[in-house]
Amino acid sequence: SGNSCVCATTCKDTATVPANATAVKSNCTACGQTYSIVTGFTCNSGYTKSGNECVAQCKVGDILYSDASCSSSKVSGKTAIGVVAYINGNQKLAISLTEKSTYWAYPGGDEDVSCIMNYTTTQTAATDTNGLMATRCAATYNTKKDYQAVKYCYNLKPTNSGIGSSGWYLPAAGEWNNIKTNYNAISKGLTNASGTRLSSSKYWTTTESGASSVWTAYANLGIAGSDGKGSSYLPARCLLQF
Repeated sequence: SGNSCVCATTCKDTATVPANATAVKSNCTACGQTYSIVTGFTCNSGYTKSGNECVAQCKVGDILYSDASCSSSKVSGKTAIGVVAYINGNQKLAISLTEKSTYWAYPGGDEDVSCIMNYTTTQTAATDTNGLMATRCAATYNTKKDYQAVKYCYNLKPTNSGIGSSGWYLPAAGEWNNIKTNYNAISKGLTNASGTRLSSSKYWTTTESGASSVWTAYANLGIAGSDGKGSSYLPARCLLQF
């Protein structure tokens, strides 16, 4: 540099620290000097990493967006896809903003879906949390019947990108049992998200009780009983793992 030699250090920050985060720093040595550079970041308590940002951690009743972020009130410019319905450790479930009244199977419902296990008592039905697997199975089952409730969730795509573009499923009986205690928070979240409120009617599940019947559940009470696949016309509401 002119008539002198200066250190051409390559020690420069390699990351930008967003709001609600703390810098992660490392030492870098060049030209006999040690520099402290930013190499990453960790999100502060109550926040989680989403791309290059730290967003508030999701809570039951929060609105869930297609970018996997959450908020208690609707955020302009973001695509709301559901409401957080259940959190247990790393297991997080969101409920859809919409529902559809339909038959479980049409025409009729006297066919046992062989890839779905039958549960004959309320107690055993409450242990079934395999709604995702059952939905994928029934939606693609080789049959002449139309599994309408299952297919409604299987085909639900409220946004073209992000976590809501696929993966919705009809809950199993045990999953309705798990989220029933969060009924009030979910209802408030659906209102905040301008979604369809939960019905007072029974809801379809993927849990079979026999060849021609499946277990149904109330959103606020859990498992209700067994209804005919092709004789009852009930709402289907969907869940998403995120």
